[in-house]
Amino acid sequence: MNRRSDSGPNNRSGYLKRRIFGVLLALALVPVVWGMDYAYGQLSGIATIREDARKFRAEAAPLRMTTRALLPGLDHTYGDPYRPEGHALVPAGQARRFSTDAVGAVAVTQPPSTERILFLGGSTTECNEVDEPFRFPAMVGRLLREQGVKVETTNAGVRGHTTLDAINTLLNRPELGDAQTVVLMENINDRLLLAIRNGYGSAPGREAPTTGDAILGAASATIMAAWEYLAYRSNALFFAMNSTSWLGRGATSQGYVTERTLEELPPPTQPQKALYEANLKVFVAAVRALGRQPVLMTQALGTRSIGQVMFNESIRKIAGETGTQLIDLDAALPVDRAWAYLGDNIHLSNRGSREVAQIITAELASRFGFRYSRPATDSGLTKLSELADQCAAPDRGDPRSPPKLHQIVGGSGRYPSVSPDGRWLVYQTREGGLDRLRAQRLSDGEILNLTSPDTKVHERHPAFLDSSEDGFSIVFGHGTIGEQEGQERLMVRDHPSGRTRPLIDDVTLLGSIPTVQGQQVLFAGSRDESGSRMPNLYRFDPRTGTVERLTKSNAEQWRPVGSPSGGIYFISDEGGRFAIYRRAITGTIEKVVASSADEWDPAVSPDGRWLAFASKRDGNWDVLVQSTSDPRRTLKLTDLTGDEWDPAWHPNGRLILFGSAQEGEPRLMGMCARLVAR
Repeated sequence: MNRRSDSGPNNRSGYLKRRIFGVLLALALVPVVWGMDYAYGQLSGIATIREDARKFRAEAAPLRMTTRALLPGLDHTYGDPYRPEGHALVPAGQARRFSTDAVGAVAVTQPPSTERILFLGGSTTECNEVDEPFRFPAMVGRLLREQGVKVETTNAGVRGHTTLDAINTLLNRPELGDAQTVVLMENINDRLLLAIRNGYGSAPGREAPTTGDAILGAASATIMAAWEYLAYRSNALFFAMNSTSWLGRGATSQGYVTERTLEELPPPTQPQKALYEANLKVFVAAVRALGRQPVLMTQALGTRSIGQVMFNESIRKIAGETGTQLIDLDAALPVDRAWAYLGDNIHLSNRGSREVAQIITAELASRFGFRYSRPATDSGLTKLSELADQCAAPDRGDPRSPPKLHQIVGGSGRYPSVSPDGRWLVYQTREGGLDRLRAQRLSDGEILNLTSPDTKVHERHPAFLDSSEDGFSIVFGHGTIGEQEGQERLMVRDHPSGRTRPLIDDVTLLGSIPTVQGQQVLFAGSRDESGSRMPNLYRFDPRTGTVERLTKSNAEQWRPVGSPSGGIYFISDEGGRFAIYRRAITGTIEKVVASSADEWDPAVSPDGRWLAFASKRDGNWDVLVQSTSDPRRTLKLTDLTGDEWDPAWHPNGRLILFGSAQEGEPRLMGMCARLVAR
């Protein structure tokens, strides 16, 4: 039996005709329905009422408020958190947990109490990047309870909040509880907001709910929400969303705040400061109107910022004018405080949050009738003079026990150099987007800024020319703006006078990365003002003022460093990759360290027996040492996930310093040199 097919040409044509007829009929009915609706409106009088209601409804749109709150009931685990102090406070491999309670405050386990303290602020109060035991709002409560005070603390900090958001939170979130003491720390987010928008005002809504703009706005919001939903669930889309080519220099307006964001901000204007101070006064008045006690806190950063200083001065001013208790964190933390922060120098580390908690507890203790003595600051830093004494001789020590890394200074650091008399350390740091020079007096650990704040170019690669108990002279590179812009020349600076002068009178000779060999200065130089000619090696004798060119090559040659034998080690890309070469006194050159990757930063031990250098042979930069007489005797000193480079020997030959970048700006580290044969 044959079955009739329904998929033939005639049937498909009939189906299409029926669909077209249906669409035409619907279109024809539209004016009929509209006409009936219009007639009904006119006859009943509802049209006038409807039009008046539409106009009234279209006259008001929501005020676009930016105040946000953390979602209640969060329980997030971050599996591989960065901790600048390593595993000193939290065991290796332990995840970081971030959770909130039923009202969206950062969760903490504590006994209930009628005495409560509420903390308001931005991300540094929220402490998402801090492990639970060290978040300062909760830790303050724990420290007070250990002193017998029955108190509860609530952490209502939310990333991005300003003083305006703190006021909104205080007035519009009664579920946070009736805390008797309200502590506010707001500075950096206010600076950002005022620099970007020049005011606090929330934007008035433009899309009335009865207009087409409302539909377009809702559609746009839906598209953006869908994009974010997909981007956070797709690796490729997430990469695209966060690519620098997408973000560009507008990252600030999109909410991506880094130390560089702060560096690019202009100093606050007086009108901006006035707006900020007005908000502080409103906050204090609002807290008191609610029958509570306000407390203002200054906010410290890990690096000096003119804008931060100005706004902290405003906090002190308003606290004094209104008779409000002030907790001056910026004054209480030591000057060398970068150890207390993550790599962005904005958000507190575990150590920093713990230190802040102890400062706050000491300041609040009087409210509860006792005195809290702060423990000594535990910065995790090691005094260089103490470490030099502790380090064993190079050929001693148990090779099965890896040397411990010690952080020497709190801020960022590269290119360390210790004076021959062991009294001073100079190094390169970064501030305001530019390389700067700093020194540390090793007798007391005091940090000295050697670069004037007015300097608008890089100053880098310092090396000692001379030193004494009272001061020193260094040679360094000065003059570039970016990595390739401008030209760098060698300068000499005396401390403490600050006197600065060119090392070489010949202005046509460019120079960088100097080292000192006895009484002479070695450097990479070129006489090509355009910078297109590859640098070769030069030697300058300050006593006679003579310059000697040591190499003539079309390859790049950098980082010359002398050895006690009179030879000079340097790097060159003669073979396509950078390797380490040695120039003998006779002028002959031989390759001494090479691999399938780049080799950099040679540094010879004071006795000439060991060569330290940085190598990328295992994927990232590590510091290695190699015997100058037997290349088979090589030891890898570092094996971290980040980069380590710029090794330099302490004059006693028992300690190696280097820069280590695990996240953000590199830190200056030290390690005892245990040199053993492999």
